Amino acid sequence: MTAAVIPPASATERPVRQLSLVQPTPPVPDLAEALRSWREHLGLTVLAGSRRLGVAPTTLRGWESGVRPQPLSFPTLRRALGMGEDELRASVGPDRVRTSRTSGGRGASELCRARLRLGLSHTQVARKVGVVPATVSRWENGARLPSPRIRPALAAALRITPTELNQLLVPIPGGRWDGHVLPGLRTLRTGAGLTQRGCADALGVSGATVNRWEQGACRVPRRRVEDLAAVLGVSVTHLLCEAGRPATTPLRPESALASMRRKTGMTQREAAALLGVSVGCLSRYEGGHRPLPVAVAVLAARIYRRPVAHVFTAAGLRLPRYPARPWTRSTMPAALRAARLHRGLSTAAASRLIGVSPQTLSRWEAGTSELPAAARTRLEAVYALPPRSLQTEPAGGCAR
Repeated sequence: MTAAVIPPASATERPVRQLSLVQPTPPVPDLAEALRSWREHLGLTVLAGSRRLGVAPTTLRGWESGVRPQPLSFPTLRRALGMGEDELRASVGPDRVRTSRTSGGRGASELCRARLRLGLSHTQVARKVGVVPATVSRWENGARLPSPRIRPALAAALRITPTELNQLLVPIPGGRWDGHVLPGLRTLRTGAGLTQRGCADALGVSGATVNRWEQGACRVPRRRVEDLAAVLGVSVTHLLCEAGRPATTPLRPESALASMRRKTGMTQREAAALLGVSVGCLSRYEGGHRPLPVAVAVLAARIYRRPVAHVFTAAGLRLPRYPARPWTRSTMPAALRAARLHRGLSTAAASRLIGVSPQTLSRWEAGTSELPAAARTRLEAVYALPPRSLQTEPAGGCAR
């Protein structure tokens, strides 16, 4: 028997590749296919399968059509399909919404594990604590620490003690709530001869940040305390002790206008609405930063039920004096304005009582229009003047 002769390989022939003996890993079936196979194997309808899984029929139908389930449903699916944790997550696919720290996998945060142990979603925890679900997600991702005010409610929602909650939050880096409130920082800064801008430049922060620290609207981070103490030239202990006290500012004495308004039982908003001005304007009037207009002072006298002279004195104004009597045509405009103000009437209110327009009354008081004889008697009655006090001689003589 002769052995078979193997012809030599030609130069043009490619060498035969040796096949690898390692078998490829079979692909993991996706969750939708696995659920349909599980339901068909047990002969279950969508309704019966959803009842066994403890979900709604629409939820199971969505999973079978490719919708990704929430991490809360993973334990139930593992028991039903007989899969491991890694195999189930591989069949589910990547999560486009949640991160590894909030989905309950191997890289989940301790805060997420505590939530999933109770079978709670982000929305359920958020409702118990009084925040939005996005805030709970930020806590679990380590982007933000819960504020001290919220931590007792969060511990109660997770059914752990506050000490255990603080231990869960240790790996999370400090946020804006992890710091010190220093309302007396302004006193130390001014004592050191620094401006807000100079202090901010030395610390490498913005001037608005230093302003929020001094107002107590934002906590000073712990990593900034040592640098802040060095900039102010004090020790850390002195900084926390002195700046931690509320700044004592001397109380400003209440102005006469503010006292008059307060005695009537009105707030600044109520009085401003009746006077027809803004709250800021009334505050500046009462603080003496802006002179009180005469028309507003007259209206305030009526609203506060005080004599006009009292309101003028409180506002630092003076009632105009009457010209010397008898009044002539040259002194009549000043006498009309003084009579109206002493009566406590605005131009609009007086014009309505007299029966003329405010522009006509303003022209009489400015002397650009002559006061008719028919209106003089009406003016004397409205302004409570003696009879015939507004009567003048045609040539500018004295009143009889």
